Amino acid sequence: MKIELERIYATSDGRKDAIIEICNQYFHPHNILDNIDRRMRPVVERRMMTMLLLRNFAKNLSLADIGQVFRKDHATALHAVKTMRNLIETDIRLQTQYISLRNKIVAEIGIQGEVEDPLSKIKRHNRRLIHRDITRRGLLIEVKKELEYFPEAKRKKIEKQIEACLNLL
Repeated sequence: MKIELERIYATSDGRKDAIIEICNQYFHPHNILDNIDRRMRPVVERRMMTMLLLRNFAKNLSLADIGQVFRKDHATALHAVKTMRNLIETDIRLQTQYISLRNKIVAEIGIQGEVEDPLSKIKRHNRRLIHRDITRRGLLIEVKKELEYFPEAKRKKIEKQIEACLNLL
């Protein structure tokens, strides 16, 4: 069942139209609103990328409003947004497309609200892993210092295991 819904405030500021126009310029000669019923991978990726950008930059649009642009329902829009976020994290080509489109949108119409940036999310995650690695190393070194009170045979065995753990980190 397709949801036919028109909200006056959703198009009042023109952000939706501007974002769609920027995406059309980027994906030229392919028009995003053409081939709406097609399921070919490149067409679907362009459509999902546009849905994600609409979700991130036009905060007053609901999923139903985003889906309506492409004659889809809110569940399809939600699936597209989630899928594209996952694909952007793993696919370099889609990352560069997203970054290029995001920069064009920011330059032309500005930012409205919080913008989800997959690259900053990855960097934050990497910093967390590095911090955790440093903490683990510190703990293992402290444990190694406390081994002086253990019997010689037991201490050697535990030191070998600690060294193995440190080499894995």
